[in-house]
Amino acid sequence: MKVLYLAGYMYSGSTILANVLGKLSGWFSAGELREYWSVQGSKSWPCACGRSLEACPFWTGVEQRLHSAPRSWDPEQVTRLSRHTRARNAFRLWLPGGEDRLGAQLGPYLDAQQQLYRAIAEQGDSHIVVDSSKAPLYGRMLSRSFSADLYVLHLVRDPRGVAHSVAKRAGSHRWHPRYGSLGIAMLVEWSWVTRQVERWGAGLGRRFMRMRYEDFIQDPQAWIHKIADLVGEDPEPEGLVVDGVVDLGEHHTLAGNVNRFDQGRVQLSGDFAWHSNAPVRRRFLSFLGARSLKRFGYPTATSRMAGAVREGGLVLGVLLNRWSSSVIRFVLNILIGRALGPAGVGTYYLFDSWQRLLAVGGNLGLTPIVLRDVSVLEGRGRHRAADQVLQRSLVHVSIAMVGLTAAAFLLAPFLGVRLLGESQLAWVLPAAGIGAVFLGITQLVSRALNGRGRPHLSLALENMAHSVGLLLVLLGSLLAGITLSARLFVGQYLGLSAATAGLGLLLWRNGKRPPDGKSADLPAHSFHGREMATFWSLGMVTTVSTILPYLILPQMVSTAEIGLFGISQRFVTMAVTTANALTALFAPRFAKHFAEGDREALRVDLSRSQVYSLLAYLPFVLAYLVVPDVLLATLGEGFQSARGILQIMVFGQLVNAATGLAGTALQMTKDEGSLLRLNLAFLGISALAVGGLGWRFGLVGAAWGQSLALAGRHLTVYVRARAALRKPSSLEGA
Repeated sequence: MKVLYLAGYMYSGSTILANVLGKLSGWFSAGELREYWSVQGSKSWPCACGRSLEACPFWTGVEQRLHSAPRSWDPEQVTRLSRHTRARNAFRLWLPGGEDRLGAQLGPYLDAQQQLYRAIAEQGDSHIVVDSSKAPLYGRMLSRSFSADLYVLHLVRDPRGVAHSVAKRAGSHRWHPRYGSLGIAMLVEWSWVTRQVERWGAGLGRRFMRMRYEDFIQDPQAWIHKIADLVGEDPEPEGLVVDGVVDLGEHHTLAGNVNRFDQGRVQLSGDFAWHSNAPVRRRFLSFLGARSLKRFGYPTATSRMAGAVREGGLVLGVLLNRWSSSVIRFVLNILIGRALGPAGVGTYYLFDSWQRLLAVGGNLGLTPIVLRDVSVLEGRGRHRAADQVLQRSLVHVSIAMVGLTAAAFLLAPFLGVRLLGESQLAWVLPAAGIGAVFLGITQLVSRALNGRGRPHLSLALENMAHSVGLLLVLLGSLLAGITLSARLFVGQYLGLSAATAGLGLLLWRNGKRPPDGKSADLPAHSFHGREMATFWSLGMVTTVSTILPYLILPQMVSTAEIGLFGISQRFVTMAVTTANALTALFAPRFAKHFAEGDREALRVDLSRSQVYSLLAYLPFVLAYLVVPDVLLATLGEGFQSARGILQIMVFGQLVNAATGLAGTALQMTKDEGSLLRLNLAFLGISALAVGGLGWRFGLVGAAWGQSLALAGRHLTVYVRARAALRKPSSLEGA
């Protein structure tokens, strides 16, 4: 004999579900058996067949079997003990040893229940008894006696629908004497009961399953098969439910909803009138219960305006995160300028440029792949596969990074002068190799966190944690009167980089994730070499395009002049990266829309990214054009001559902001090949522009070359993205 226990909250559809299951061969729907001992003494209590208990042949037969069987319990004692299974006694489970004490106290009652189930199975000539009592405390106590013979189905219904049913049962859509007009108390009870059932079910393993009432109504036959599989039975042949109609015939449900008296052919139709009735209560519950609704997959938005408000909140949150990061970086650049001077700043920027280049060279193209694939896998409930993606990426990248760092150490004495312009800067290359290892790990973990749906945490890790640490180190050094050299500062930088990488790994490992969903049994994830090569090439081209001046200028100008160029570029890119922080919000969306084949949603989100990018960048543009002298004066002596360079660079980055996240859209829609070809073409153009104009006009010429090439590249990428999203073929394979 097996028992299928339907757990959940009231008005969740358990009665009709149990009656449908009772039509399966060898199954019997007994109703809410927790109430048996309280109604058994009332001979006038009606059975679902229409007769009283004393006149119903089924329940009189059950009573005879109970009395004829050997027993160690007294009916009156069992009736008293049954009251201890009510919800108000659940607090006893929280006390140390409380569950064991309650189980011992209920021993006679649980023995009686086991005999009751056996009597029902024998009387009904069945081997599976369906109990729709729903109460989690009663079910939990029951599982102590039945162990492997008990299976639990958590039946969940949208609490807004439950509130509607409660109010309708009270005779009004607006008020209920117990739960009030808004259903707040009902929502609290619903949340508490569902949480208790989920905690109980977590320890039952394969003997536990959750089902939404709405899903059962939509496809009852499919869920009947799943429930049969849960209890280890062969599914019933098709035809039990046809076009939403089931023939219940006569049955003997003991207790439950009023629809337990339904006989014959019954239409399975969910009560969804709450969608239009009592809008104030519906929206109020949507707001208060948003977290619980989301956990069970119920929509929480009640209007397009609500969706717009939520999106605006997400955008504002991401931008505030990046704005705060930009403020920290602004202060950090001021302190670096004051502590190191133009020449020291130039040395630091050379180190940072080579660090970024080596990090991209060693990441093997896996950074965007991790973001895209983790987003898709987490969305499908394949959380273990998402973990596997990051773990394998970290192994590959760590091996590649160690190789690059070793090469940097070996080649630094020979290439230092050729690449950095001065022999005393040869130490920069090995230091950049070490920094690249930590930077590569941090970027991978940051993208994985973003793909998991934690964009704020991702941005904080990659853009704020390290910067805040450097800020504190610089402030401490300045306050202590310590004179910093570029070499000492880079050493401190590397120590903080290691700490940031470790923090990222800790955040990912300790992140809370729900258990894998129904797609968890899909094949293991794998990387594709050609795709990695494409992304690696794209990353290299993009990075070289960004740091190109630092590869060319050491052969033309002094380290101090490189510092002037670098501080101007940092101010400008610091602003545009605030707008580009929207990648944390839009990249997972692009990947999701592409997987769903939704071109229109892709086009809409690309347009939105343009608007948000411009709005985020315009305040910085005004500051750089109106008060550049004030900004540069904060850096200390020697930086005022960078004014012209700063204003030239604003132009190229303004075009970058105006084109939105076109490049990200191409990457997330698997059109990275086009992006690579465009970036390769403009890399050559940029090299010619920066080198040619820089050789002829110095720093100003290099700034114009960089700005014009940047504007042309972003405009071309934007045109390509718009053209690709207009073509149906661009989403083939999605």
